[in-house]
Amino acid sequence: MKYVCLLCWCLCCQLGAQELKPELRSCLESYLGLRLAEEVQDYRRELGKAFDAELFLGSFAARVQRGVESEPAEKADCPAAAREADRYLRRYRGDADAEAVVARARQYVERRLFDDRAASAREWRTLSQRLHREYLPVCRAREQKKEAELLQALAAQPGALSFPNGMVCEVQPGEDDVHDINRGTRETGIDFFTRVTDDMRFADMPELIRSLAPQLPKASCWTFYIPHRAVREAAETARREAEAKREKRVGQLNALLGRKPAKAAEKPREEAEPYAPLMKIRVWRDDPLHPLEVLPDCTEPML
Repeated sequence: MKYVCLLCWCLCCQLGAQELKPELRSCLESYLGLRLAEEVQDYRRELGKAFDAELFLGSFAARVQRGVESEPAEKADCPAAAREADRYLRRYRGDADAEAVVARARQYVERRLFDDRAASAREWRTLSQRLHREYLPVCRAREQKKEAELLQALAAQPGALSFPNGMVCEVQPGEDDVHDINRGTRETGIDFFTRVTDDMRFADMPELIRSLAPQLPKASCWTFYIPHRAVREAAETARREAEAKREKRVGQLNALLGRKPAKAAEKPREEAEPYAPLMKIRVWRDDPLHPLEVLPDCTEPML
């Protein structure tokens, strides 16, 4: 619950923080309208006359206009529309106008765009290419800012463990040793994330975490927040150590053979590393006497 509250705080701070240009906003509204229309077409194919497209679109619009997830989607008049509305509210509120999205969806449905697969593919391609070129960099910049704010908020929490490389660890009270874990959840990103829970032993965790074991207290659960810079620094340290060992071995071999030390090769110019999202790893010892509630596996891509 603490993590959820902090995350909501970070998201609220960012609401409307970066306005989109009108042309890009219109492109996003068309993209979302097209996706909504595709949902309508899928339900029509599956349910035929039993599906009411206007009820679906109207329910979506009404829930979005309320601006909050007022009740569980399963209890709404149209659960499928409620789930789409909740996804919109979490992801695109402030970037796209809901009424415009619904209007575009109705236009696509009336045009029966999906009956012409070539036209549908062209429409998707045109919109997706622009959004990947112009909208994704905005999303990534927001993610990075939210990651920094989340890590700062987490580090300020009582009992949180902070490390020089930017990592933060939260622990839940307990008497288990981290070496005895057998279950774990891996999650990446904040707004746009993947989450998978599976069996996980101590040896399965990244070396970046295993190296911290002597510093970790006994607990019932450990949650690690790992910024990409920590991963990058660990990889760079490992690379330098491997290079130093190689150079030492080459030097010893040259000395045995009476060779002159070879001139050091010029290092290639380093390119900027691509963006990688915040990693969250939660681990615990799972047994019938100490069950731990976990969220379902899921994937929330940027587009």
